[in-house]
Amino acid sequence: MAVVISGFAVSGAVGVPLGRLLGEAVGWRASFLGGVAEVSGPWIGVCLMGYGIAAAVGSLAGGRFADIGAARALTVGAVGSAASLIAMVQWGTSAVVAVLAVLCLGMCSAGITAPWQHRVERLAGPGAILAAIAVAAAIASRSLRPASSTSTEPDRTPEPEPVAIS
Repeated sequence: MAVVISGFAVSGAVGVPLGRLLGEAVGWRASFLGGVAEVSGPWIGVCLMGYGIAAAVGSLAGGRFADIGAARALTVGAVGSAASLIAMVQWGTSAVVAVLAVLCLGMCSAGITAPWQHRVERLAGPGAILAAIAVAAAIASRSLRPASSTSTEPDRTPEPEPVAIS
């Protein structure tokens, strides 16, 4: 599962920087970090690529940690994501802090995906039985059609007469 999820992170590591270069070629100014942390020009692309790489590493690590203890991996990832966001809000004007926070956010937020999926699968034992029943019901009911109405006009109930107060 972690390998599949890592595909999204790798696409971010390659696609986002290429999209940024394309945007700059047609005049779009990316401001992912610029004006806040004074990161601009080609450094924005480098930061975005770093985010994608950190997300790929986080996905793979999250898969490994999910096998050891998914609940603990979720906790560590959530705390890391929260700490990254707090660091960006508090000290995001520093380019070094902003870049490190973005890398940590990429790793932690992508790292909780596999443990989250793992945890859902482990807790969904009874849900699998319900899902199998739902599939059987869907297959059994696919030939059913809605009952046709005997009347072509909608049922109209007369509205009550207004009461005059004198």
